[in-house]
Parts: sequence; structure tokens; C-alpha cells
Amino acid sequence: MDKETKATLLKQFSIILRNRSKDAKYPKLSQSLVEYYSRKDLIDILKKKHDGKVPSELNLMECENSELLKLIGDDMFLISYSTEQWSKDTQVNNTSVPQVQKITPVAEKKTSTPDPKNPVKDEQKPNSQINKEEKKDK
Repeated sequence: MDKETKATLLKQFSIILRNRSKDAKYPKLSQSLVEYYSRKDLIDILKKKHDGKVPSELNLMECENSELLKLIGDDMFLISYSTEQWSKDTQVNNTSVPQVQKITPVAEKKTSTPDPKNPVKDEQKPNSQINKEEKKDK
């Protein structure tokens, strides 16, 4: 899904959720969302709604997308499906784990002796330590 479509859906979901929180009678289904989902997406959402199986009484071959949306019956299924897909996309795109640098508390830094091979840069020191060193220099 491209960024523009995702941004549009996020805005739509925001409006839906905001209106639902204000008014219990707000419609549970927004027909305007059908244009953002493929037939496959709608069938996947139906399967998810029915625990992985589409009921045999539903003849999906004869259903239009708008009818599939009516069978889904609630925007919350669309929101759930979309956010799950976006989460999966994010996980795939962030496969490498960033390296985390250990931060040593200030008290430990004062008692440790500096390593001449690895001098600590000012941007790595806490502001309080930099200020103390500046006062010593004066």
C-alpha cells in the first residue's frame, strides 16, 4: 500500500474512531472504505471475522466488493486488518536490530579512570559533568 493511501486511511480511521467515541449511534460501516481494499483483502477480512473459514452459505463468487463489505459489517474489522498489515510491513522493513550503546551513570564516570585510547567526547558526557570540567579549567 502506498504512503498516500495509508495516510488517507489513517485519516478515515481517525474520523471513524472519533465519531464512534462521541456517538453510540454512529454507523458501524462506512461504504467509502470499499475503494481502498482489494477483493482479496475483503475476503481475508471475512475469513478473519469467521475464525479463518468463510461460512459455506456465503457464495463469495457472486458477491461484489460492496456486498463483501456489508458481510464484514463493521469498520473495526477493516481497521484491525489494516493496522495488522502495516505492523507486518514495519517488521519486514526493520529486520536489522539497531545497536544500543550502554550509558554509564554519572557516579560511575567520576570514579573511573579515563582511557587514553578511547577519550570521551563532550557530547557523550552528561551536561553536569561538562560544566564541572569547564569550572576546573577556569
